[in-house]
Amino acid sequence: MTGTVQSVALEGRPSHRPWRRGQEARASPEEMQELLLPTPLEMHKVTLHKDPLRNDFGFSVSDGLLEKGVYVHTVRPDGPAQRGGLRPFDRVLQVNHVRTRDFDCCLAVPLLAEAGDVLALVISRNPLTQSGRAPRAPGPNSPRML
Repeated sequence: MTGTVQSVALEGRPSHRPWRRGQEARASPEEMQELLLPTPLEMHKVTLHKDPLRNDFGFSVSDGLLEKGVYVHTVRPDGPAQRGGLRPFDRVLQVNHVRTRDFDCCLAVPLLAEAGDVLALVISRNPLTQSGRAPRAPGPNSPRML
């Protein structure tokens, strides 16, 4: 497969020929194949114990923008979710043995809220997302912590 790239340098890929602004450059078949490969996802099992003082697990969820599913939105600093390794952008695939891959928040939030004191999650994580991003504190329009 051969593709055409105009005035764009591919970050993180050393080039054997210089890129010049305004000129067309052909990407090699190997470079095109690498661009088309799906991003590998990491799967994690996370067990959280409810914070007895705040009566929550210390994270909020939101619906996916481009893909159906429920994603971790915010993680409270030093809360059960952060201590358990949960991060923003993690996708919630299972809650206490109930598959949630095709759920939206309307279905997932009651399931999370009724979990009791222990929450067993299976999540998927894109290893390319910014893991060092500081979690935002929830604002007035942010989802509520679960």
